[in-house]
Amino acid sequence: ENGINQKVVYSEETAYIMSRLLKSVVHESGGTAYTVISLKNQIKGLEICGKTGTTTSKRAYYFSGYTPDYVACCWYGYDNNKTINVNKNPAALLWDSVMCAVYEHLDDEGIEYELGFERPSSIIEAEYCSMSGQLVTEACLNDIGHVVFGKADCVETGYFTIDTLPSVDCPVHVEVLWDTVTQSICLGDCDCPPENLISVSFRKVSRLFRKQATIGDSGFIYMDIPLDYV
Repeated sequence: ENGINQKVVYSEETAYIMSRLLKSVVHESGGTAYTVISLKNQIKGLEICGKTGTTTSKRAYYFSGYTPDYVACCWYGYDNNKTINVNKNPAALLWDSVMCAVYEHLDDEGIEYELGFERPSSIIEAEYCSMSGQLVTEACLNDIGHVVFGKADCVETGYFTIDTLPSVDCPVHVEVLWDTVTQSICLGDCDCPPENLISVSFRKVSRLFRKQATIGDSGFIYMDIPLDYV
């Protein structure tokens, strides 16, 4: 007998928010399974969540994925721990192949299924600043990376409980005057032509790491001006 012994290990709020995060793995460009999972194209509107995994030296691949109705985990590798040279995660390809067949069968037989996860009434959808995780301010909207250089907007939409909802204004963005001709900040004592100046915001965050790393927004970082600076 296939008996079921159910036990709640996460609140429905935690489960829903985690699913929002894992959905990006499959549905958003740049997600590690975005180009692998074709099920999202086969069944329009179907929410798919997942997590890919690769061991050191690419000796094993994993994919754990789920929809509102099904969950499955796949492993791909050799018994002798041999390195695998592939372009796409084969465990995710296997998962996709099986699930595509499952949903094709459901459609052929006229069997109903859920497209999305039901959002708990206690979950709040709100905008936040991706630099700080706090409430969006006018300074966030004037982020130099977005306004001047056309990079991604710092304002994103997230899902929160009442306890985790952002409650203070973003402390990261610092408003400065930017000289569009010299491409530099105009400090208080600088003789900058007013017609060249616009108001933008820099990011007052640390970009110091113990290991060598590529920093994509190093040109947008604000540093306090030393007292003896000329």
